[in-house]
Amino acid sequence: MNLTSSKNWKTVKLGDLVFKVIDNRGKTPPVSESGFELLEVNAITEKSRFPEYQLVKKFVDQDIYNSWFRTGHIQKGDIIIPTVGTIGNVAISLENRGSVAQNLIALRFQKNNDPLFLYYILSAPKFKKQIFNLDIGGVQPSVKVPHLLDSEIIIPESIEEQKEIADILGSLDDKIELLRKENKTLESIAQTLFKEWFVDFNFPGATGKMIDSELGLIPEGWRVGKLGEFINVRGGLSYDGNLISKKGTPMLTMGFVSGNKRFEWSGLKFYTGKYKDQNMVEVGSLVIATRDVTQDRILIGSPALVPKILGSSDIIVATNLYITENISYLSNKFLYWLMRTPEYRERIVGACKGTTIVMITKDSIFDYEFAVPPKGIAEKFDHINDHIFNKLELIDIEIQTLSRLRDDLLNKIFSV
Repeated sequence: MNLTSSKNWKTVKLGDLVFKVIDNRGKTPPVSESGFELLEVNAITEKSRFPEYQLVKKFVDQDIYNSWFRTGHIQKGDIIIPTVGTIGNVAISLENRGSVAQNLIALRFQKNNDPLFLYYILSAPKFKKQIFNLDIGGVQPSVKVPHLLDSEIIIPESIEEQKEIADILGSLDDKIELLRKENKTLESIAQTLFKEWFVDFNFPGATGKMIDSELGLIPEGWRVGKLGEFINVRGGLSYDGNLISKKGTPMLTMGFVSGNKRFEWSGLKFYTGKYKDQNMVEVGSLVIATRDVTQDRILIGSPALVPKILGSSDIIVATNLYITENISYLSNKFLYWLMRTPEYRERIVGACKGTTIVMITKDSIFDYEFAVPPKGIAEKFDHINDHIFNKLELIDIEIQTLSRLRDDLLNKIFSV
């Protein structure tokens, strides 16, 4: 099927396809610690086709769920759209689950349209550009619902053709999501191994002999050391946001640090301005977030590893990230897992300065104390860890390849 030359496509207003708008915006409902999920803008991301329920922090009880929401709740096939903040993001629900109130609406479409196909239309770059053009400004980007529903889209008249397109794009996304789950499993294995060896001290050759230290009992032959013995750090580039483009030199921003995985692709930008050697980083290097604006402070002091997939060309690190330089036998991968431990997180968060925007100093990182293993044990761990990371790198490449293919198809299909 030649999708871009089909003669059976028609131009319609989005609102003409909608059966119902679930719009409960206005007052915020009374919330509880558990119950039915109350979705907010943060649960609708570019990373997932579906609402990210694990990000939900507010709930409503049974009485509020039954009585407060005047236009109803999310049902299977509904498309959820932020009207404030991250406009342009979109998700589709696979189940009857959750409610929307402030800054979110859900669209329920007429039965002669395929919801998944319409999700892909609304997530395509062409439609996102329309959304951004609807921005009425203010403190945060925002759109009015009537303007959104008045937007024009082009769709096949046949629901069968809609389903065929959705199946093609959906199969690619399914493969990407399976690979991401495999990635997560491998990372979990490496993290568990680190904890077993270097937190619980159940490492190969352990004799069980322990000695007293400032941190409590540690294995005989180990010692207490500080991070400052193993790394130097330097700051990133203070950049001009007007010089970020779709092409240029790869630049890692604070968004590159995830807090719970090796890196986040959304934090990779491209810069067309000038920079210095001191702002550059190599593949395999470790970077650390120096600031955080999240409520739970999961980013501050958190590490990210620069992946091979970025290649060997120049890579810039932006301000709000420290670039680390390894100066001893503990590898960047070892230090990465060390900085993912709860013990490190607790100490670093406790050393934060600031309220709205929290910051961490070099000294706070340098002063972190931990049980330092002998070189031989660290090298044995690195040998196993390298095998896991090599597999992770291959998965990263496959994910990026499939993602580019999906995005190319999106652009091609919805440019009709």
